[in-house]
Amino acid sequence: MIKNRKNMLLGILALYAPTGLSAAVEAESITVNWYHGKEFMYPVAQAFTAETGIKVSVTNSDDKFDTDVMFVPDYATLLRAEDEGRFSNIQSKERDALVPSQWRDDGGLWYGVLVRIRGIAYNPEKVDGDTISTAYDLMAPEYKNRVCLLKGSYKANRTFLATMIAEDGEEKALAWAKALKESMVPLFDNDMDNISRVAEGKCDVAYADNYYAHYMLEGKRTSKYLNPEPYAVKLSELAQSVKFKWLDQVTRGNAPTVTAVPV
Repeated sequence: MIKNRKNMLLGILALYAPTGLSAAVEAESITVNWYHGKEFMYPVAQAFTAETGIKVSVTNSDDKFDTDVMFVPDYATLLRAEDEGRFSNIQSKERDALVPSQWRDDGGLWYGVLVRIRGIAYNPEKVDGDTISTAYDLMAPEYKNRVCLLKGSYKANRTFLATMIAEDGEEKALAWAKALKESMVPLFDNDMDNISRVAEGKCDVAYADNYYAHYMLEGKRTSKYLNPEPYAVKLSELAQSVKFKWLDQVTRGNAPTVTAVPV
């Protein structure tokens, strides 16, 4: 997926830029907000400019809705921006044919373009992966003070908990959240840090989006998180010592998070 991402995102920009952006296109420039390190979008923006002549200015913010094209990383943020009237209607038969109905807005305000999966990163020297099949398995007392988490307001955590509430009910989801809070070590800033801490034995299990492990395997770093250079050098080595586990494979499957593009 990582190798094909540049071509995929280039196609996304080419598909969405002409829609609702007449003023920007006439000015021969567009703005794009991308919620990761800007350096990951620069090669795409440069290729798009070379192909179309349209200049691209890239920003990176989790909650920025004033650019021409936006990559929005979770459903809750999409709903908030939609309620604020931030999006234009971009519905078309062409896009409807490309994106299945469950990954797009019924009213044509946004289309899903990427799916991320939040699974379990674990240290195989300390954890038997076969003992974890659902998120509820981490409620067990044996995981107390062994789980790395991001803060509860983190986008992927909100989506993960919302899925549990929708599937299992609020009472069961709340019991899971309380138990997990008691099992966690101090909160950390991002998934790359948590994957690294699992590898280093500072915790044994972490919830993490899978693509961060791919970034690390390729030795990539994101300036948004300001990782120090010595830390970035050993990213690949750390990622190789951690294994990923997808949850609920026997039942409903690991819940995904959609990244959508509105304009």
